[in-house]
Amino acid sequence: MYVARDQVSKVRMWREPREGVAWVQVHGVLDRPLRIAACYIPPQLSAARLDAIYGHLTADVMDAHTSGYVAVAGDVNGRTGSACETAAPGVEGGLLQPSQPAHRVSRDCQINAQGRALLHFCGESGLWIGNGRLPGDAQGEWTFHSLANAGAASVVDYFLLDLDLIAKVGVSLVVHPPALLMDHSVVELVLPAWQNGGTADVPASDEELGPSPAGPEYKVSETAVEMFAAEAEAKSSEWEP
Repeated sequence: MYVARDQVSKVRMWREPREGVAWVQVHGVLDRPLRIAACYIPPQLSAARLDAIYGHLTADVMDAHTSGYVAVAGDVNGRTGSACETAAPGVEGGLLQPSQPAHRVSRDCQINAQGRALLHFCGESGLWIGNGRLPGDAQGEWTFHSLANAGAASVVDYFLLDLDLIAKVGVSLVVHPPALLMDHSVVELVLPAWQNGGTADVPASDEELGPSPAGPEYKVSETAVEMFAAEAEAKSSEWEP
């Protein structure tokens, strides 16, 4: 996970990273702390595996929700059409509030098994899909554009927000076109500047913000770099006239 240099002092890891999920806690941007999970869920997982992943993630969201805003973002390989999150079964005991945000739309009309699992997760955790609902993404734009199968596209990259955040004035979502040789769009959540004459949630010190939990160290091998370069060169031929 990358953080802009001028924002590093406001960000700490929250929870130890685990396979496919990394949480950060952001202070000083909104009136309350913001906890964001970056996720990747591979395609074609079994129902049992999806239940385990979303079960852990639901527990995280419940804990994060007690003291601030919550967002979950990433590529989950789930196609949800324009289905409502409340359509997911098993919402009893979750955080779904009586009020609901506006209905959402999507350019992707398909719903797959991982999409249904995502809707179920939203129903249990009290999160709402921002794509196709927030200002800036009125049509629910495609987020994946296949390089191997020209014209094939889907919506599989999401921002999921709690009701307080999704209803906050000034929050918007922008889906940028993929960069050259990339098949996924950049999905950007735009947050409003803290106003109303109040004081933003700024910790008094690093001690108050707390240390980041120890996580694994990653290094990129020369072999991986060479493999990426070779793959990029091979794909570039698809773009040549």
